[in-house]
Amino acid sequence: MFVYYSIYMGYFGKLEEKLLAQKLRRRGWSYGQIQQKVFVSKDSISRWCRDISLTASQKSRLAK
Repeated sequence: MFVYYSIYMGYFGKLEEKLLAQKLRRRGWSYGQIQQKVFVSKDSISRWCRDISLTASQKSRLAK
């Protein structure tokens, strides 16, 4: 029964939030800024965005 459910139903619970968080991170937003826009935990945001590289200028802006 579980296999049937997972194949046909799937889980896309916070897909829209994840895609928005990734889009904002690519634009150089901090996790805190993203959290104010996308109402999920910073832990979720960091897991969703951990593979996104920031440019040197984005990193220096976030460090300030």
